[in-house]
Amino acid sequence: MISTNSKKLDELCYDFEYQVTDKDELADKICQLILGNCGHVSKVIKGLTSTPRETDKKTIEALIQQLEKRDNSDVDRYKVDGWLFQMISWLQLAYQYKESAFFFQQAPHPQPSMHGIDGFAVKLTSCNTIERIVITEDKCTEDAKATIMNKVWPEFRGMEKGEKNNAIFQLTEALIGYQLGEQFESIQNDIVKEKYRQYRVGITRQVTHNSDDGRKKLFRGYDKIISGNDIFRRTAATICLDDKEREWMSDLQQRVLNKLKSYI
Repeated sequence: MISTNSKKLDELCYDFEYQVTDKDELADKICQLILGNCGHVSKVIKGLTSTPRETDKKTIEALIQQLEKRDNSDVDRYKVDGWLFQMISWLQLAYQYKESAFFFQQAPHPQPSMHGIDGFAVKLTSCNTIERIVITEDKCTEDAKATIMNKVWPEFRGMEKGEKNNAIFQLTEALIGYQLGEQFESIQNDIVKEKYRQYRVGITRQVTHNSDDGRKKLFRGYDKIISGNDIFRRTAATICLDDKEREWMSDLQQRVLNKLKSYI
């Protein structure tokens, strides 16, 4: 459904570029995610047997109304597209780490335009210590370069300065605190250390960014925002929709709507 290729851009960053290989399956999994069946989707991706909870008419009708707002205005279109794109980005990361038994991912936002960190995950070592804390900013846009410079870099710069350390700690504790029990206290002071952070720019890239040179121009300055020799602290997850971002997302919206309506 999602095929990922790791591309190292010199010492600038890693881009885990990806493609959607089955849009109907993508729409099906997005339906499950927005219905709240995140755990079910995670198990399916890992190849485990799982049964989602039964759907209820009220939930489905409310979700249909949310998605149909896309047709009301440009503002609503961007909000819905951004929400759907967060689901795609979540799925890409889940597939990327599907073989790991030590990877824990926060559920996607339950509605459009929620404030806070777009995507959040924790990768533990086999000894249950912190290996990476993955922090994602997701943007579905027709101008990736300007969006990264004006909206993503300021967020990452602030996080490096500690502006969201409280949120990062709370999100980490929510993901792994119960899992580790008393052992959590032995690693809690590591959670806000910058060296464990893996930043991730989830974004729709344009055709001009498909070459290595184009990609380097897209992420120029990443090593200044997130400094240091550990290149794996600077990552991205990009998809090219052939400069037809809104048309592609409109088609996805309809597929998700059709799937939801089939549940009623």
